[in-house]
Amino acid sequence: VEGGSLDDDGQLDKAVYLDGDDFVDMGDRFSGLEYPITLSAWVRADDTQKAVIGSQNIVWLGGGGHGQYIYIGLNRGYPAIKSRLDKVAVKTGSERITDGQWHHLTGVFSSENHRLLYLDGELIAEDTRFAEKPPTFHLQVGRNGRKSHETSYIQGAVDDVRVYQAALDQAAVREIMKGDFSLVAARQVANSNNSASRR
Repeated sequence: VEGGSLDDDGQLDKAVYLDGDDFVDMGDRFSGLEYPITLSAWVRADDTQKAVIGSQNIVWLGGGGHGQYIYIGLNRGYPAIKSRLDKVAVKTGSERITDGQWHHLTGVFSSENHRLLYLDGELIAEDTRFAEKPPTFHLQVGRNGRKSHETSYIQGAVDDVRVYQAALDQAAVREIMKGDFSLVAARQVANSNNSASRR
């Protein structure tokens, strides 16, 4: 944790508060991930000038360089899902969430040509453009890996960041919003076993 502080007023428990130049670095422990991938987090974004002029990253998986990544975050204050390697594919919701309230954001990267964005359990955007998956993944929360790129840092609280190597459906997204993580895990195991038996 680089500069963040503990916020007792988390959505599910305690959260980390990032004040606009802080971030959390999880290293390369997710470097071997393949699609499908689901990223999710609770976020309470502050209403700042920076929040409506730039692109703030909540959960960023990238590698090789700042131009190779997938992320969920904010684009000018709107919830966003983005994939970038040689090409950029980004979709945003239609309502700003820099209102100081808790919101749950989930990005489902089903494949290189299918991405879904959920806000508070509702599907708000779908992208079917091709965007090649970055070759490696380094996980950061709160920024996109560029110390010099000030507008990429989120200002606000982040709680319960999750990474799944699975394409969560809407029911599973709503379960993790409530904290029903065991149900999601059991469903993923069951789906994997069913797929194996069919093969």
